[in-house]
Amino acid sequence: SRCIFGLDFNMHGTVITMHACLSSYVCVLLCLVGICHGNAYVPMCNDESYRPKYDSLTVVDLKRINKLEQLQIVSRHGSRTGDHSVRDIFPNFDTSTPNTEWECNFTTITARSYGAESFMALQKNYIHGEEFIGGNCGDSQSTFQVIEQHRKNALLVRDYYIGAKPKHLFTRHEVDEIMDDIFIRRKYTDNNSPIVKIISGDLERTYSTASIFMTFFLKYSDGVKEERDAHWIYNGNHDYLYSYTHDAKVDPYVPQHNARCKKLKAYIGDRGMQSEMFQDFIHSPQTRAFFKRWRQEVGYKFHANDKMFKICENIMWMYCGGINLIPHVISEELFSMIHNFTIEWRVKLLNNGITSRETTSL
Repeated sequence: SRCIFGLDFNMHGTVITMHACLSSYVCVLLCLVGICHGNAYVPMCNDESYRPKYDSLTVVDLKRINKLEQLQIVSRHGSRTGDHSVRDIFPNFDTSTPNTEWECNFTTITARSYGAESFMALQKNYIHGEEFIGGNCGDSQSTFQVIEQHRKNALLVRDYYIGAKPKHLFTRHEVDEIMDDIFIRRKYTDNNSPIVKIISGDLERTYSTASIFMTFFLKYSDGVKEERDAHWIYNGNHDYLYSYTHDAKVDPYVPQHNARCKKLKAYIGDRGMQSEMFQDFIHSPQTRAFFKRWRQEVGYKFHANDKMFKICENIMWMYCGGINLIPHVISEELFSMIHNFTIEWRVKLLNNGITSRETTSL
C-alpha cells in the first residue's frame, strides 16, 4: 500500500494522521492539548511549563502490537479570540487602560481560480468600527500566540516521525521528494498530491492552523527553510497545498447532525444541571462567594446559565491571549474565582472529573 501523510484541521481540534506502510495492529494516540500564553502560569492556558502525562500501554497491549500502522494526534487550535469584547463583559472599566483589546494581526489572503484562469489575490482586512470584537479580528479567530504554538507542534511532530531511525515513519529525503513533486516538478494538477491530504473546517482559525503547522512542518518558512534547489523560491501564488473543506451546513464533525439529534448538546446540559453534583456546586459557599465578588467588581448580577459560563470562558481566552485584565480590569482574586468556576462547571455538568480539568475548552 501507499504511504500517506494526512492532516485534518476541523472545527473542534487538529487531527494529524500519519499512515505508514506497515501492517497488523493499529496504535492510536489521542493527545488533547490547548496551548496558550498568559501573564502567569494558569493551568487552563497550558503554557510552556505544562507537560501532559499519559499512562503507558500495559504489557498485554504491548504484546498485541506488531508494528505501528497508524498514529492520530489530536490537538486544539491554541489561542483565539472569543465572541465578546472586553467592553461588552466589563462595561464599567476604564477604556483608557492599555492592552485591553484583542490584538489580531492576522490578515487573510483570498484568491479565486476558475479553471485555467487565476485572478489577483486579495488581502482581507476589517473596516474599523465594522467588526464584531474590535481590531482586525473575526469571531473566534486565531491570535498571534498560535504561531509559536503550532511551530512547536510542527517541529515536534517532524523531529519525532521524520528521520533515519527505525522509529521514524519517513526519511527526510522521502518527504523532500514528496514536496518537490508538488512544488518543483509540478507533477499534480492544482498541486493535489495523493500523498498529502489536508481537510479543514471552513473557518479562519482552522485554516490558520493548517497553514502555520504545514509551514513549519515542511520547513518552508523564513529562517527554517532548507535550500534544496538554488533555482527555486517559494511563491504563495502557485506553491499552495491543495486542501478540502465543507459547507458548515453539512459539517461532518458535529455528530448530532449525523444522528439527527440536533438538541443533544442542550439535552446533556439540562441533565447535567439537574444532577445533584451540579446543584451542590452551584449552591456551595465558594460559588456564592464568587457571585458576590462578581457583582461587586463587575457591576451586574451573575446568573448561573450557559450565557454567563460562556462569558467566563471568554475571560479565560482574553487572559491567555495576553489581554491586560489583572489588576486593571478585575482583581487577581476574582480572576482566580472565574478560572476555578469555569473548570468546575464542566466537571460538575459532565460528571467527568479529570477529563474536564485536563482537556479544557481551549
